[in-house]
Amino acid sequence: MGIGRRWGGFVSLIGLVGDSSAKLVDAWNVATVSDEVIVCQLRSGSMFCVPVSLNQLFTQAVVDTAAGVSLISEPLYSRLEPRPRFIKGVTLHTACKELDMNGYILGPVHLRLGKRKYSMNLYVAPIENEMLLGLDFLRTYGVSLDLRNETLKDRSGSHCHDNRVDS
Repeated sequence: MGIGRRWGGFVSLIGLVGDSSAKLVDAWNVATVSDEVIVCQLRSGSMFCVPVSLNQLFTQAVVDTAAGVSLISEPLYSRLEPRPRFIKGVTLHTACKELDMNGYILGPVHLRLGKRKYSMNLYVAPIENEMLLGLDFLRTYGVSLDLRNETLKDRSGSHCHDNRVDS
């Protein structure tokens, strides 16, 4: 099963809390936490997926603007060669407060999206999708999602991915 419990069409969103003593703001409260991540991913039948390669291993990534961090599944991590370096363990919290899970950060991972290459750290967690590309990736690299034209664009406006052509 993926992250969190299912209520109708909802599962959860993944949000980075940050470094030690970072402030966490969610829909319910403000709290101080350490090395923790909040998980609240919204699940629907229409997802924007893009083909990516991680260390030359090909997969589909869901572009998730509700996810604060980018994640890969444990099975995908086990297939990566070479294996990225373990950085640290983290606690993942779901939208329902009584469900926590252990995950970890690893990196750097070499990600290829279209003709562009990126290097980043990723979270590993027991998720259903092989990969979620979160806001950390979109913000760091200035990639924007253009839903009207079904494209991902970089800071210069060039297409990183076009679902009308690539799918």
